[in-house]
Amino acid sequence: YRIDSFDAIEASGGMPGIFGPSSSNVAFNLSQSAQEVCVAVAGKLIDGGDCVRLHHLDWLRSIMVSLAVYLHCWQVLCPEGRGNALRLDLSMLVSGDSSLERLKEAGFAQHNNQMRWVQLGRQFVIPLLFFINGSSLALSRSTVWPSFKKISIITAVGMLCNLLIYICGPMDGTCYVVTSDQVRTSEQCKGLLIDFVVVADSEWLFSILFQFWFNAFLLTFLLEDATLYSALRSISDDVKMQGSASMRLKRWLVDRRQQELIPGVVLRWIGIGLLWLGFAVCVSAHQRAPLMCVAVWMVCFEVMFNTSLAYSIATPASEPGKVRLWQYAAAALVVAQMCTPTFTWDGFDGHIVLYFHVFKQFSALGYVMALTRGTSGAVMSRGWPVVIPLIIFCAPSTNFFVAGVPTYPWLPRLLDRYQYTAGSFLCTFIVDRVGRVFAAQGITSPLPRGVSTATLLSFVFHPAFIVVWVVLVPKGRHVHPLLLTLIMVLLFVILVRNVLECGTRGHAAAGCREPAIALLPESVDEQGIGPVQAV
Repeated sequence: YRIDSFDAIEASGGMPGIFGPSSSNVAFNLSQSAQEVCVAVAGKLIDGGDCVRLHHLDWLRSIMVSLAVYLHCWQVLCPEGRGNALRLDLSMLVSGDSSLERLKEAGFAQHNNQMRWVQLGRQFVIPLLFFINGSSLALSRSTVWPSFKKISIITAVGMLCNLLIYICGPMDGTCYVVTSDQVRTSEQCKGLLIDFVVVADSEWLFSILFQFWFNAFLLTFLLEDATLYSALRSISDDVKMQGSASMRLKRWLVDRRQQELIPGVVLRWIGIGLLWLGFAVCVSAHQRAPLMCVAVWMVCFEVMFNTSLAYSIATPASEPGKVRLWQYAAAALVVAQMCTPTFTWDGFDGHIVLYFHVFKQFSALGYVMALTRGTSGAVMSRGWPVVIPLIIFCAPSTNFFVAGVPTYPWLPRLLDRYQYTAGSFLCTFIVDRVGRVFAAQGITSPLPRGVSTATLLSFVFHPAFIVVWVVLVPKGRHVHPLLLTLIMVLLFVILVRNVLECGTRGHAAAGCREPAIALLPESVDEQGIGPVQAV
């Protein structure tokens, strides 16, 4: 059934037993893109199944965003983590231990548990955020442009806030939040309103960009992959195709309806190649030729990666194991694509821009996993204990080593890079499988009301919150970063819940009812039922 208007939904007569006997309409909640919509026709589910909401994506997004905020709080309040020096994880050794004393005499620095958390967490926090973004985009059944517009607006508002903070401060990257009183009271650190900077050891541009590097890359990836997503969606929606994956792709290629998409995909590969070569130029002269070779290498693997994604979608539901195997193959190609080349950088240049395209692949893989949620089957899950040694094999060291940037390291040894990035993909596959199994069983609870919006506000405005906290709270400069993160998120949750309650009271006063929300069954695609148009 295809729903083209809200009137058609209202005419369905509601869904007794799911929305309640008095419900007479179905609402589409477009603010939560990590979900699908359950539509009633003549009072019945279109396939007679149960509605499934992927609550785990809501949970994951909020938790990963909170961990990213914690990383930034740690960077602001603990400047000793800067620099590329190795800091050993000696937290388990007590003072006076002979081993500890010998290591200190040898000049090795020691770190605390905070650095251990950052070292372990950065293997999967940012990759999972990009993965969730791709999954959400696929489940929203919309093009990339609404998301592009929304992200652009959020980025502009947040960067304006960061600009005001930078102007009000000393505009000197050496004026840390936790520097001594003598340094902060010097002429060097006198600002219009505050005597410190939030983003230490950085030029003005990154001080304004700060946390929105994520948004900048996300917008870039959406532009690069807009045509790819349209093509993958077209393959997924063409339910009339039969036969093997190769036969279905061949028919798709010769289908007249795809005559506009196919040249676009080819032009996309050419455009990405030129763009990546352009990034390779943005380095010092002696590094340009090697980095341009790396860009060509990446483009070659991009074609193979996109082909694997297409085969995963085109593989029929009768072969669910092959659907998943093609996704494993795509992940393996990304590991080879991004971990084999050599990237070296001293600042924000072409090296880091090209290397961070590994996150684009997490987003694309998340997009395909969401599209194939009804056709992909269990492979590693059939012998899931095998995953335990894989987790051990891919686990990072707890010794803190920046290895480029704290966000995601580029490790000097090739095998370490392969293990580290493979561990990121392993976490992604585990989250996808466990999340879907729990969703099918109805085990995962909904995310508490207001938490999703509160974590988004924390991400956008945490530099401003840190400034207010340090200025107003005595000894606020020395609070534990984890405690500061928890206080920040909790206050935003209270704020959002109060706003929602006021809005609910306003609706009640106007005689309105809050509409119920449900989700599309995962088996809809398998039934060959056409897509539901969001209204």
